[in-house]
Parts: sequence; structure tokens; C-alpha cells
Amino acid sequence: MLFRGRTVIAFIVVTLIASCIITVMMIGPKGLLLSTIDEPQENVNNSTSANNNELIVGNTTELTEAEIGKINTVYRIINSKFMTEVDRKEILNGAIQGMLSVLEDPFTTYMDPEDTERFDQDVDSFFTGIGAEVSLDNGKVIVISPIKGSPAEKAGLRPKDLILSVNGESLEGLSLTDAVMKIRGPKGTQAKLEIQRPDHQSTIELILVRDEIDLETVFSELLEDDIGKIEIRQFSLHTVASFEEQLLDLESKGMKGLIIDVRNNPGGYLHGVIDILDVLIPRGHVTLQSQYREDPPIKTVSKGPGRKYPMTVLINGGSASASEILAAAIQQSANGKLVGEKTFGKGTIQTQYDREFIDGSQLNISIGKWLTPNGKWIHEKGISPDYEIRLPEYFYVSLINRENIWKLSDNNDDIKNIQIILYGLGYDPGRKDGYFSVQTQTALKLFQEKLKLNITGELDVETIEQLEREIIQLMVKSENDLQLQEAIRIVREQIE
Repeated sequence: MLFRGRTVIAFIVVTLIASCIITVMMIGPKGLLLSTIDEPQENVNNSTSANNNELIVGNTTELTEAEIGKINTVYRIINSKFMTEVDRKEILNGAIQGMLSVLEDPFTTYMDPEDTERFDQDVDSFFTGIGAEVSLDNGKVIVISPIKGSPAEKAGLRPKDLILSVNGESLEGLSLTDAVMKIRGPKGTQAKLEIQRPDHQSTIELILVRDEIDLETVFSELLEDDIGKIEIRQFSLHTVASFEEQLLDLESKGMKGLIIDVRNNPGGYLHGVIDILDVLIPRGHVTLQSQYREDPPIKTVSKGPGRKYPMTVLINGGSASASEILAAAIQQSANGKLVGEKTFGKGTIQTQYDREFIDGSQLNISIGKWLTPNGKWIHEKGISPDYEIRLPEYFYVSLINRENIWKLSDNNDDIKNIQIILYGLGYDPGRKDGYFSVQTQTALKLFQEKLKLNITGELDVETIEQLEREIIQLMVKSENDLQLQEAIRIVREQIE
């Protein structure tokens, strides 16, 4: 999510709390959101229309006396005639939420003072959670991206997953703020999530243990053939300085080409990605465009110096917002290549209003959209890679439910995931549809025998945990990251 202008009350990892993309884990302290994009200024030339009592402030129309009176009339009737007593604050907040719901924009949200305080009162909890960024989609909590290395990623939470309930409590009908409060929690506590996955007919259950989230955002290494790799996990306050430092370090070691990994990076500060693009994109080249209402798009150009070596960007369905800005800019303004899978598709810009409210309330509102350097709006469409590469199937499995022992003739998604893992480890379960067949049992016995486990042919807790440990060892080996290997191949060819 992109934020600009205005003061921030609470910053959630990768984005802001009151926005509709919210990371279920918080960071302090309070700070300023900065931007290098020019936002159209509000017209302060006031004029009054005597015909309808409307107060016109530039092109913004306030409610007329008659409209305010209408709202007051409804409130008086509710307050005096409704069959039970009503809460004045709830009625007022409901009226505000009603106005926002008409906009049908999940990224425009309101937080009352109590919600703001709830997110700001426990500093210790700012660094704990499940580590996932979520939004609202047609009233349902949807995952934008799990943070790399977080409990959410380790449990197999994926972009586009819908979170239906937490520890048996339904999230249906809740505001995003209330839903996030149910997902968050102290380190070591359990969050049992009921998930609806786009490619699954039935719901699945993921059990996560809340933990501290690694707040480091930039990681780098020099690969073979003097190819540098920088992974950006999110665009936070300190990402730019860390990126520049690590880029210079790689260059000092003789780096000849660069791979930037923004897979599962859900975005963050707008000015952060712009500053990074100033480092990478040649001076004068367009890095993005922004458009407000019907005004012509405003181009943002790089201040340089840029880099001359070949660059490739790794992307996937968890790459959103600022990550997509970076990918599009390097592709279109630096002749870079994109490798991986289509991105999430988040193309709007939000700003926050809090100083306007004397009681501590906050309003986040979508004020415009960003376009790629070539003028394309990727919202809800995403960016397609130049080289579409999927990871091995076992990279996409979820953690297995430990509450049951699965055996012959059982049929469910847990067994399907185990079959995929067995295939990845070199055992042949005969099928990958979730049916526990005789051949699946035979493959499982062979695995148990090799790992010196009890040879039962059943999926018990010990077997499940060992299967997951073995497949994780495969996943962390760079040679099994087919997307990275393709990016290395592309950069190597360009160097040669």
C-alpha cells in the first residue's frame, strides 16, 4: 500500500494500520509519511451559495444545513423511539462507516479513537503476530502477502487466501480493525485459522504460533559469476539506507549484475521505493506516474545516478504496491527483466487525515492511482513477468494438521499436501489428490523406515514433523529455487 502526506499514528509492518491493507503486527514509533510526488493542493478559495445553503470549499461541498438537519432528525428519532437505548458513539461511527461503504473502496477506512488507542497502547505487541498483510475483499479478510520468515509463511498462508475465522471466532461482518485484533496476539499464543483457498472446494485449517517478526527488510549476497542478489522484504523507514549500503558493498566486491527479490513483499512507504529507484534508474527516466481524479498523470523521474549493469527482478503473487512500482520501473525504464509469477495488483495511493479530528480519530482515503512508466494501471490486474516460472509444487504446500492421525482410505487436503511432499522427497505415493491409497501408504512406510521412525504407514505427529523438516531442507537450497536460477541465467547471459 502507498501512503503519502500527513502524520502517521501507528505504522503496521509494510503499511499503515487504518488502511485496508494491514499487516497483523505493528511497529512504532509514530512518524511522518513523506513523498516526492506532488499532490494537488486543496483550493482554499471559499465561496457560498445562497440558493441552497451549500458551503463550497474549492471543489469540495460540505453538507447543507438541510442535510445536516436530516441526519439529526434521523438520530433524534432513533434515540427517542428505538425499542432499546442506543449508544451515541456507535450511531455516529456507524454513520461514518456508512458514508465510506458507499465508496466501495477497501482501502478507504475510518478508525475511531478507541480503535486507534487499542493499536497504540501495547508497544510490546508491536513486534509480535503472525506476520501477514491483509485487506478486506467484499467483506472478507483476504491475505495480501505473508512476510518472509514469519509464522504465516511457515504455515503455508498464501496471497489471496480468505481468513474466515480465528480460533473458532468468525470474522464475518467485522471491520478490518476488529478482525486484525482477533488475529494479533502475544508471542507463543496459538492462532487457528480457517482458510478458504481459491483452488480448494473445502476450507482448510492452519495452526500458527504467534512470534516476534524479523524487522530487518534488506538481505544481500554475492552469488556465482559476480551476480549480486538483494532481497527486499518490505519498504519501511530504514529500507533505503540499508539497500544503498548493501548495494555499495556488493559493488565493492566486483558485482557485475543484480537480482532484486521482492517476492512476497507487500509494499510500504512510497518515498522508499522512489529513493531506491533513484539509485537504480538513469537520471531523467520515468519511474512512475500518479493521477488524481481526472487530472492529467504526473510523471516522477529519476534523479539518478542509475546503474549500467543488467538487472532482474523476482516477483510473485505476494508482490504488491511498492514492489510492483519497483518491478515496473526496472522493466520499463532500465531494460530489466521480470522473473516469477504475476504480481498482486495494487495500484492506488492513500493518504491519512488525523489532524482534522480533535478526538484522535483517523481517516485513510484513496486519493489517486499510480501508473507504470508506460502509463498502465495495474490495479486488480497485476504485472506479468517476462519469464513465467513456478517453483516446485512442494513450495506451495501448507503445514499439516497435527490433531488427527491419517491412515488408509482417508481423503483430505492434509493428505494431498503430504503426497506432494513425498513426491518432492523422491518417494512415489501414486497420486496427489488427497486420497490415502495403498501406494501412498507404501511410500510413507519407506520414508518412516529411512528416517528410523515407527513404521506404521500412518500419518502421525512424528512423521508429519519429520516430513516437514525434510522438505524445508530442500526449499532452502538455492538450486531448488527455479525462479532464482532462471534470473541468474538471464543476468549471466547479459553479462557475457
